Amino acid sequence: MLQIPINVGDENIDPLYEYGYGITSFEDSPYGSPPYVSSASTTLDGSAIEITFNKAVDDPSADVGSFLVEIQNVGVRDITQINLKNNDSTTVLLTLEEPVEYGDEITVTYTPGNIRSWDGGVLAAFETEVYNVLNEGPHVHTIPGKIEAEDYYNMYGVQTEASTDINGGFNVRLEDNFSWIQYLVDVSEEGLYELAYRIAAPSQSGRITLSSSLGGLISAMDLPVTGGWQDWQNVTTTGSLQQGEQTFTLIASRGGFNINWIELIRQTGIIEIKGEPLTFKLKQNYPNPFNPVTNIRYEIPMTEHVLIKVFDLLGQVVAKPVNESKMPGNYICYFDGSGLASGLYFAQMRAGDFIANQKMMLVK
Repeated sequence: MLQIPINVGDENIDPLYEYGYGITSFEDSPYGSPPYVSSASTTLDGSAIEITFNKAVDDPSADVGSFLVEIQNVGVRDITQINLKNNDSTTVLLTLEEPVEYGDEITVTYTPGNIRSWDGGVLAAFETEVYNVLNEGPHVHTIPGKIEAEDYYNMYGVQTEASTDINGGFNVRLEDNFSWIQYLVDVSEEGLYELAYRIAAPSQSGRITLSSSLGGLISAMDLPVTGGWQDWQNVTTTGSLQQGEQTFTLIASRGGFNINWIELIRQTGIIEIKGEPLTFKLKQNYPNPFNPVTNIRYEIPMTEHVLIKVFDLLGQVVAKPVNESKMPGNYICYFDGSGLASGLYFAQMRAGDFIANQKMMLVK
């Protein structure tokens, strides 16, 4: 390479340097000189670290113990294998036991071992920061898990601000009606999830609607007034999620609140909702139709043994999601129809002398 115009594309320097100025060449390293690191970065999937040297190096596979990968505030990440990158003997590939993640700050340290360049130069000790390419694109959040509100990849009509909530950080303000934020998520297992929002609302009750690009509406709920933009409170609801990568869209269908984080926890049993109703009631399941998980809501005004059965069209019992004594209150149980065929089913609730039925449609 004879010449590199170092200011190509730099709008702050005009005109561009003429040919013959700037960097004109890279010096060849002396024969037998030690190789040195020219770059270090993660692979696109975060499963490995690529370290590129200024010259080709020999097979490094025997030197696993000479490298140390550390992630700030997390600790050491084990290396399972070291080898040369295919068709590139200047690049060493460190395969990790667990992949690095979005936001990780990574350092690689090398203690002198047996690695040499093609011409016999011995690799000296070094410590280098690693460029995390996962930070280049939108972060994919793993569910179950917590999503920090400011880690959105797309938005409309919101602003990010410093938070005085526990652990500080940032929150997102959704002050206007129909402002929204979007997150890329990967749901590891379909089912019924508890959704916890950390919100603050100074003077009016907001309303959150959460929907998915896979399953449509997940939940909608009214928010309490907390008394200030930084007076924080947890609110919870439930919703059914489908498995796989998808986009979550959170809409302030009625604005006027801050949100700090969202946490989604998969439910494996029965959820009790505080509050005492006045009557026995079996409510319509939600969502309906469903695929394959839905939640069944019911309420009882006194302590009673509650039995909920699910029947198919032939009158056969296919599940008993509830069969135990319950204190007065509102309850949710979830029903998983993944092992059943599409069709019409019936949920029946018995509590003392009370009997009620609801139709449920499973569509796969």
